[in-house]
Amino acid sequence: MPAGGVEVRPTIDREWLERAESAEPLTHAYALWDLTRTPQLVRFASAIRGETTVGYLLLWLGAGDRPVVHWFGPLEVAGALAGALPAPPFVAVVPPEVEPVLARRYPAVRSSPLKMMLREPGGLAPAPGAVRRLVRADRPALEELVR
Repeated sequence: MPAGGVEVRPTIDREWLERAESAEPLTHAYALWDLTRTPQLVRFASAIRGETTVGYLLLWLGAGDRPVVHWFGPLEVAGALAGALPAPPFVAVVPPEVEPVLARRYPAVRSSPLKMMLREPGGLAPAPGAVRRLVRADRPALEELVR
């Protein structure tokens, strides 16, 4: 039996992902979209307890020289999922509670908080100038952010 009863497999249970996306679209929509639209650019690693998926990593391989990893799963499976991360360099989008686990595994890790806000229909509009579409001149700053 794997440590903590969690096994990591290099796959995703598509039926489970579809149910999860139905229940929590904001959390799983990108994973289902990527799996459906660009399967050649994604890899998954799933944390499985018994036969139930309890967490996963989505590795997006379309970002040039380094994969971008999107993390889903509770802190209790962080150690198992961390073992499935690709070799550095990579970018990982993880919940704040997982950061210390990764910092122990990768002491030279740099982290930056990522804040996301959801605007509900009918909610207040952002102040003029607070939000804008990206333009070509933003590219160097975005590339630096990814680095």
